[in-house]
Amino acid sequence: MAVQPEQVLEDNLVTQLVTLGYQVAQITDEKSLLANLKLQLEKLNSLKKKLSDNEFKQILIAMSRGSVFEKAKSQLKEGDQAVNPADYQYPGPKPQTVEAGIVMIADVVEAASRTLDDPTPARIQGLVQNLINKIFSDGQLDYCEITLKDLHSIAKRFNQILSGIHHHRIKYPEKTLPANGKVKNGDSNKQSAAEAQGESENDPGQSGTHLKRLGIT
Repeated sequence: MAVQPEQVLEDNLVTQLVTLGYQVAQITDEKSLLANLKLQLEKLNSLKKKLSDNEFKQILIAMSRGSVFEKAKSQLKEGDQAVNPADYQYPGPKPQTVEAGIVMIADVVEAASRTLDDPTPARIQGLVQNLINKIFSDGQLDYCEITLKDLHSIAKRFNQILSGIHHHRIKYPEKTLPANGKVKNGDSNKQSAAEAQGESENDPGQSGTHLKRLGIT
């Protein structure tokens, strides 16, 4: 089997796409990337009027899922009053103890984790790390004695807790009974309570053996 270089495969793919009607876009930097994105949005939505800079900025904010404070700053117009960060923060002093700092972090990450569409362990880990970095860089932990090592341990523990809360349970198929309510072939798993009790009374030693296997003495 002949092996082709990756560049040749990419060139062939581009050629095939062009024959299907796609256009080649020259992306050299972030500015050209955003300009091409704006152009494609206008084409795909058949907009008669081009998107304004403010409209396109709002689209980028929605795509990046920025915080409420960041959205408020980006939507400022000329002559508007500057956004006050205090309006988007909890009132009161910053955490003074380690316990208060942990509670604040827990409140933030737990509330944010509820907004995840698919809370996989990897997404939860990224969310927790990002939020703790923002809290630390914002100076919210300046007055409590939490070290970077502590933050690493806190993030690891929160990842375990949130992954346990949001994990997906496997749906097991339900076993349907016949119309007469009786089990065919004498299935021992469907014994009545009376039968099970009778067996226990007849052989108490066997019951005790089963309990010991479960770790009960």
